[in-house]
This record gives sequence, C-alpha cells and structure tokens, in this order.
Amino acid sequence: IRGAESDHVLVMLDGVPLNDPSSPGNAFDLGRDLIGSVGRIEVYRGPGATLYGSNAIGGVINIIPKVGADKPFTGKLTAGGGSRGTAASSLEARGSTDRIDYGVSFSGFTTDGFSARGDTSSSFIDDADANRTMSGSGKLVLHASDDLRFSVTGLQRRSESDIDNSFTTRGDHQIDFRMRLAKIGSEYDWLDGRGLASLSLSVTEHDRKDLGANQTDYRGMGRNVSVTNAIRSREEDGLLNAFALVGYDWDGDEMESSTAVTRERKTEGGFIEAGFDPIDPVTLTGSLRRE
Repeated sequence: IRGAESDHVLVMLDGVPLNDPSSPGNAFDLGRDLIGSVGRIEVYRGPGATLYGSNAIGGVINIIPKVGADKPFTGKLTAGGGSRGTAASSLEARGSTDRIDYGVSFSGFTTDGFSARGDTSSSFIDDADANRTMSGSGKLVLHASDDLRFSVTGLQRRSESDIDNSFTTRGDHQIDFRMRLAKIGSEYDWLDGRGLASLSLSVTEHDRKDLGANQTDYRGMGRNVSVTNAIRSREEDGLLNAFALVGYDWDGDEMESSTAVTRERKTEGGFIEAGFDPIDPVTLTGSLRRE
C-alpha cells in the first residue's frame, strides 16, 4: 500500500490481527485466502499507527465476514472448474432472528497447477505445482439487549502447495500451512447511541511445515486484547460533527521452529484521537499514541 513493505501493512479479520509471527517480516500471505465468507474489505491507506500500532505504518486491511440476513436462514452453494484440474466450491449460510445474527462458510479449492520454473529449457521438466486449500469460518452475534451485543468469530484454514526445489531441476517439495483464529467480543451503545464501548480478546495460530528433504516446522502464535471507547456529537450540540476515541491494546507474538529458533514480542499501547468537520467535506483530526 503506497509503496510500503508487506510487514508495514496490518491485515485483520473482523478486527483481529492476522500477520504471521513465523513468516519473514511478520507479513501475512493474502494469496492463501478464500473469499466465500467475506462481506466487505476495508482498506485504510497511509499511516494508521496511532490507532493500530507500529505494524500499520503503511496501512490497514480489515476483512469483514458476512453475518446476518433479512430472514432466519438463507443459503448459497457455488461450484466451478477449469483447466489443469482446477475446481472450486463454497457453501454459505446466514440468518437473523430477534436476538441472533449468524454466518458460516465453507470453501475449497484445488488445482494441479503448472510448473513455476517452466519448460523452455531442456534442463527443466514440466512438473505441475499443485495447490489445495480448505477453509471454514463463522461468526455469531448475540443481542443481549438493545444496547449490548456479544460476538464470537472463528476461522480454520489449511493449504498445501507444491514448490519447485531450488537446487535441482527435478521434483517438488510441499508446504503445509494451517491457521486457526478465535475471537470473543462485546459492544455497548451509550449516550443514546452517540457512544460505543467495545472489548475484544483474540488468539491466532499459524503452523507452517516445509516437507522437503530436510523438513522444517514453523509455528507462530498471536494474542490480542483491545479496549476502545468512542463518542460522537449530535447536530443539536453545535460541535460540527465532533468525535473522540480513546483505547488500549495489548499484543503478544511468539515464534518457534524445529531449528531451535525462537522469538517473543509483547507490545502494549494507549491512544486518543479527536476531530471535527469545520466545513463539508473537510475533517480535521489529531491523535496521540504511546506504545
């Protein structure tokens, strides 16, 4: 985003950081994701470090899952195929009742692929680089009252990919990647809807196995706690759409590998942001963060 490196862009699912502590630069591989459960994608271009921490210097990508509908149940099944043994399918179910909104999705993708090294020279063989990915996700929102909501979000994904060997013209080795995510959260509307207080706790786990001749295992785990409180003025207050946001977050990352390499990092920070609209469409904001 805007020339920033991948480790300077924070990727989130429903507000949960997805960046992999076990990957080079703490980056996240969006190429492994299936979009069957995605309702929308929010992209914040430019520095977002005040609200989201030092991982968001380049920008923020927040993937919002589908949840709820205008009736208790609605479902969708899609399937498709193509050349090189390619097939994809997804199954979705969503709905809403008086107190519950929910959404679940299951997706799968497989392809025989083609050789990334090509076959333009006799020193290469045209061995296909296959990929298989399966993903399941869901979110449940419980409306305890008109002002109080509780939510649970979960995701599990597995991807197997063939990679050409670096020092030989023959054969592949396989990367087995697994990811799990769990989040619980709550939101409370106050001041007649002008204020919103939220709390979330989440855990993510990344397992990556390089199934080559010298098998190497990498494991990364992330934990996050976030508390925010926002308030916005009303037109009758005469404050030109003024708003204020204050919050606290804590992140703990761990990485370990079968080569005895380990790394651990813990970060906590607090922030405040305020702004108003002096004239349409201009918004002036000021923010401060200590981390």
